[in-house]
Amino acid sequence: MALLAVYGRLTALLSGLTPNNAGVGVLTERMTQQELADRVGASRDMVSRILHDLADDGYIAIRSRRIEVLKLLPRN
Repeated sequence: MALLAVYGRLTALLSGLTPNNAGVGVLTERMTQQELADRVGASRDMVSRILHDLADDGYIAIRSRRIEVLKLLPRN
């Protein structure tokens, strides 16, 4: 249950940080996993697991320490 809540908060944050809040594109801010975790009220480890799952499923790519949202993120 807690993982689903963090998942939804993180995907909403990532979508909101894309250019013009379009939901896709390179994030407008460069943020560490700890900074993302602080913004969504979760541990860095949980954020790391979710980011890896999103990358494995083809939703995001992490290149040169930048997160690029490749397609609209699921909310849960």
